[in-house]
Amino acid sequence: MLKKILVCVLMFVMLLPSIAFAETVQYPDPYAVQPSGYEYYVVYEYDGDLWLAWSPNVIKYSGPGELQTLNDVDRWLLYDGQWDEYGLEASGITYKTWWFWNIIGSNHDILDISTGEVFFSPPKVSALVQTMGQAGPTLLEVMGPLIIPIVLLIVSLVAFRKAWEFLLRAFRTS
Repeated sequence: MLKKILVCVLMFVMLLPSIAFAETVQYPDPYAVQPSGYEYYVVYEYDGDLWLAWSPNVIKYSGPGELQTLNDVDRWLLYDGQWDEYGLEASGITYKTWWFWNIIGSNHDILDISTGEVFFSPPKVSALVQTMGQAGPTLLEVMGPLIIPIVLLIVSLVAFRKAWEFLLRAFRTS
């Protein structure tokens, strides 16, 4: 029985490094700074900073590293955990283009202008899933840091027991 437990613990320890978790980029709620009449936004990374762009029209991908919208775009920079307005860029009746490195999030599908296909799509989650993150930490988040010390403690106790048995046998035979 003890051997089965030891094998299970060793298998768990060997598989532990292969467990991967996706990292999510946290940013303040874009709707907290939504300009009047602007319903489309995209959160993107450029030059090591997080940016938020609001537009009254759909935002599209126009080429490598370029986003584009018709008319105006109101851009915000994430500074000290808050959206700080960078400025309204009005272009009249023409297209406004700006650069990006990575798209982090949006509230609509971002289409590729040249192909018409979806370039970036926000995750489709239900209202229940969206509110689950607000409930508090999950069991894995709470117990995760304790897993390795608990496994080390169990392995140490088994090793101590085996060593103790060996020493007792060695002293009894002598």
